Amino acid sequence: MSGSDFNTAAPWSEGPRRMGADKTGDYVWVCDWWGGILPRIDIRTQKVTIVPLPRPDALQPYQAAVDSHHNV
Repeated sequence: MSGSDFNTAAPWSEGPRRMGADKTGDYVWVCDWWGGILPRIDIRTQKVTIVPLPRPDALQPYQAAVDSHHNV
């Protein structure tokens, strides 16, 4: 057991939350709440690219929304 609950995490835990899909593109974005990162999954190749946030200690993405210009 890692010691995590719904609101706090043990060190180095990951906490994926609500994903967002690019409806006209090839990517699904995963919000990593505890990790402070934004992984991007290519639906064609299944390649995962980690997009770091400027302040991972303070920025905790919860829900991804993709606009018509492919911006998250």
